[in-house]
Amino acid sequence: MDIWTPTSFDLDIYCISQTPQAENKVVKTLAAGEWNSIDIDLAEYTSQGLSIASLYQFKFDDLARTGSTIFLDNVYFYTEADPAPMTSAPSPAPVQRDVVSIYSNAYSNVAGTDFFPNWGQSTQKEDFIIGTDTMIKYSNLNYQGIQFSAQDVTNMETLHMDIWSATSYDLDIYCISQTPQAENKVVKTLAAGEWNSIDIPLSDFTSQGLSVASLYQFKFDDLSRSGSTIFLDNVYFYTEADPAPMTSAPSP
Repeated sequence: MDIWTPTSFDLDIYCISQTPQAENKVVKTLAAGEWNSIDIDLAEYTSQGLSIASLYQFKFDDLARTGSTIFLDNVYFYTEADPAPMTSAPSPAPVQRDVVSIYSNAYSNVAGTDFFPNWGQSTQKEDFIIGTDTMIKYSNLNYQGIQFSAQDVTNMETLHMDIWSATSYDLDIYCISQTPQAENKVVKTLAAGEWNSIDIPLSDFTSQGLSVASLYQFKFDDLSRSGSTIFLDNVYFYTEADPAPMTSAPSP
């Protein structure tokens, strides 16, 4: 709220709950002759035992009873918006014929993929849209799986994905094989506040003994259990295209 007063005094600001009926106050000292932009953390009320599930009244009390005057404007509750990317991830470069895409607006994707299988995780999933581009937002991340029809990617070279995070931390990225059943991880350190374009050579997995002939799941694991949020886009396998002419030979 914004309050202007010609005199300086202490103002009791009450929030009042309807169910259960209760009230608690926070005291603010008003500066004279200027707008006082007042932000009160609701925890200052809840820490006194007040429920904010059914607030229905405010009360302003000048205990000095000086007959003061206040001007009041912009009274509202708000929450800080979760940090999020302002722009889309970079557009992928490989052409469709060199790609097996799991999730991307740029390609035809493997059908029937489950981006939120129930693995007992605390993670929450929602779509996040910037302009015409849709991406996945995983919040309160502890671990999260993606399940798709088994793919033989032995003719691919690299796993690509774009990840945006507001904080920097190490993320374990697993590829999981269906036959034989096995999983291995590669750890990537995410830079904060920017798109991390991650390219993992599949040899980083096969060198650990993982077969990539029937990959069917990914898993993302934040071992710090910090309840982090990631934005995910452009998840695909690709191979470098063999050099080839871009134009026809000259006409005879």
